[in-house]
Amino acid sequence: MPDSLSQTFQNWQTFYFLIGGAAAGLVGLTFVAITVGSGVITQREIAGLRTFVNPTLIHFIYVLVTASVVVMPTVTRMQLGILLVLAGIVSAGRALISLPFMWQQYKRNIVDMHDWGWY
Repeated sequence: MPDSLSQTFQNWQTFYFLIGGAAAGLVGLTFVAITVGSGVITQREIAGLRTFVNPTLIHFIYVLVTASVVVMPTVTRMQLGILLVLAGIVSAGRALISLPFMWQQYKRNIVDMHDWGWY
């Protein structure tokens, strides 16, 4: 068994560098798209924008943080495990908190029921 987490993921470091770079690029492009399109977004469309953009941004940020932690040479298995458990708890809490908001968006015909599982 490898001695450290960095030795465990040594063969996977290129993968995590690529995934982390792609996630960082997509987070940046999301901010650029929102900034460029901010002139045409009306008050009525903000709720729909938040409904679809926030989860996407959060998922990209999770991937970026996970990739960053995995390629750090000083991270232990315990620290990575704690990070992943905390990310799961935060995600579950956020999903529960967003249910009333999603229900409200569904009632206004902004979000279909099919989209709930992904957001």
